Amino acid sequence: MCSTEIGGTPENTPVTKTPVIAPVSAVATADIARKAEHRCLSALSTRALHTATLEVTRPSVTNSPDGGHDIDVVGSSEEVKELVGTMTGIEPEKLKFLGSDTNTGKINVRIDVKSGKTVSADMIDNHAANSSRSPTFHVHLLLFTNPELKITKEAQKKLSQQKDSFENIGVLIDVVQPEGLKRIETENKARALSADHEASGQSESEPK
Repeated sequence: MCSTEIGGTPENTPVTKTPVIAPVSAVATADIARKAEHRCLSALSTRALHTATLEVTRPSVTNSPDGGHDIDVVGSSEEVKELVGTMTGIEPEKLKFLGSDTNTGKINVRIDVKSGKTVSADMIDNHAANSSRSPTFHVHLLLFTNPELKITKEAQKKLSQQKDSFENIGVLIDVVQPEGLKRIETENKARALSADHEASGQSESEPK
């Protein structure tokens, strides 16, 4: 007869190891981030379809060490300024300070997608540091997708300071609130409806 301890495991009984599984919250957070990036990529790519120069790429996969480099956009000065204006609410004519590629004349945009609810001062500091490490880009955007987003007062203060500093070297650093992405998606839907309406009208006017 084998002896047992109270509340213990009988002697000679094989002990099975439980596989280590990532916490549900961590998995869910990663999936939210992945979907947020693809939502932004889809909206920007659809926008690019209706332009003459915009190119949209995704240089890394979700949650990889990319230095805040989730999505790239490159295009003519006019079309990039229109896009950035729609996303940030800045009038395109107020973006005249932006530099451009010396060889192509195009503007390069780096976008860091975030799905969290808070913009902190540390986040702005990190965004500025990543921007400084990416000198080939002329626009650096923290794009948020969570509709419950809150920007702390300290973050707002630091963002204002960083914007002034980067503007002096022809670079824009900014935060895109959820409404900015929504405006892009709304414009995309309007273009799609207009295209469908035109196609329907042409079909009805064709002789049978």
